[in-house]
Amino acid sequence: MSRVKQFLRPGWPWKAAFVLYIAAVAYLCFGSGDDLPSVTFSLFGIPADKLGHFLMFLPFCPLAFLAFSPLRVKSWRCAGILAIITLCGAAMAFGTELVQYFLPTRAMEMKDFAADSAAIVLGSLGSFLCLPCGGRSQTR
Repeated sequence: MSRVKQFLRPGWPWKAAFVLYIAAVAYLCFGSGDDLPSVTFSLFGIPADKLGHFLMFLPFCPLAFLAFSPLRVKSWRCAGILAIITLCGAAMAFGTELVQYFLPTRAMEMKDFAADSAAIVLGSLGSFLCLPCGGRSQTR
């Protein structure tokens, strides 16, 4: 087994990385505004906080797939698993915005949810194309 395929095997290190990732997202989404750095630049007219949301949710699908997918899976099943992960990621993104609505130091913004969702979809597509989905299957 090549070193890359061995590194990308699902297992407990990926589960631990996913849990740490979720904790970091929770801190960034629910921490008071005083705890977080203030960034005011924009890139190609996209505000920095939207870029931050995009970058924050981009690793969701690859990490979840590596943490929870079975070792051997056919391409069509891989697509189904990633679709479920994508829906869970979108639900998490919406949930973070919904919770922020009730926090006095945060605000619910649907543009944040749009940036989160775009990152989740792109991460899912990238996972399907780059992670060894079909390569893990055993065809007969």
